[in-house]
Amino acid sequence: FFSMCEWGVDNPATWAPKVGNSWRTTADIWDNWNSMLNNIALNSILNEAAGPGGWNDPDMLEVGNGGMTTTEYTSHFSLWAISKSPLLIGCDVNNMSNDTFTILTNKEVIAVNQDKLGVQGRIVGSSTSLRYRQAEADFVRGLYRQVSSLGMNKRDTMRALKKMVIGNEGAAVSGLRNVIVKPCDVNDPDQLWAPYSDGTIRHKQEGKCLDVFNCDKTVGAAVGLYDCHAGQTGALCNNTNQLWQYDAPVGGPIVSKMNKLCLSVYDRFNNNQGPVVQMYGCNSAVYQTWSLSSIGLLKSGDVGMCLATGPATEVWAGALSDGSAAVLLFNKAGSATNITASWEEVWDGKNVPKTVSVRDLWAHRDLGNFATSFTTPVAEHGVVMIKATPVA
Repeated sequence: FFSMCEWGVDNPATWAPKVGNSWRTTADIWDNWNSMLNNIALNSILNEAAGPGGWNDPDMLEVGNGGMTTTEYTSHFSLWAISKSPLLIGCDVNNMSNDTFTILTNKEVIAVNQDKLGVQGRIVGSSTSLRYRQAEADFVRGLYRQVSSLGMNKRDTMRALKKMVIGNEGAAVSGLRNVIVKPCDVNDPDQLWAPYSDGTIRHKQEGKCLDVFNCDKTVGAAVGLYDCHAGQTGALCNNTNQLWQYDAPVGGPIVSKMNKLCLSVYDRFNNNQGPVVQMYGCNSAVYQTWSLSSIGLLKSGDVGMCLATGPATEVWAGALSDGSAAVLLFNKAGSATNITASWEEVWDGKNVPKTVSVRDLWAHRDLGNFATSFTTPVAEHGVVMIKATPVA
């Protein structure tokens, strides 16, 4: 087994499969939650490079070293397993706790990692609209093309790619984050915003900017939260996808200076009651009217709900050799929440089973048959990992 390491500097996913059996895709991991998230975020977009005999390696496991909770280490191990990444133990095996031993020896999770089909799991869903997920996928697929067009050397290209995918070093979540509307709550920090004199609208808690993803100028463009780049040279769209025209004291429409579309509450299945927020042609409708309170709530004039960051949840899935799928419901947020895995998403809309048998790989028990989807509560920073087997 030839394990290669040059820390992902020369983009090994594009050439290393012909040379070695695994290749590092990231900088060194550290024993903390943020570092683990950063490494798996960068590794996740390289899924198409992996397969039998060659694997993306986001660095060794930190399970058992003491910098994360047992729940976080369980998430760490599960993410590496579904990503088909090498499970290299990085702790002192002579002094493992019972919790560490239980995590590192879970045969059902290891079986997912070692499945002979060799499909690296990928993010198939999150608590967002379908249009947002499509825009996010298009955005990520275009990253290599965008950074390459800047004429940088390989090292700088990789650094630029990393920043675009995960934001600044130590970011608690990946650079991409959706926004929604939900019932206004003055005590909810997810709902607090501030218009800046440079034309940006920034999230008070995270310090990131309201952003039209991928510089999309079409009706229905996805909008969300991303690292602010106002004033930076070489930024996408000359920074205009983060610049807005909005009369904060008076209220009214929030208009993108890039595509001249209006920030709109939308959901065609719910009579424009949200939670989806997207860009739409300006038409003076009430669902395009926003008022800013003194503390920073951006309230929609149509539904009386407020702009907020969406839940930081993900659904990962990867096909297995017996026709089933490994599915990971991952909660990056700081509080417990329900997560739903849709069979349409898990099977990517192809030969979608009507009913699926679900087995919990950490609880080691069968949960029954589920039609259409599976929903479960997931602890903060936690996962639920299941094997989904079609029965009809």
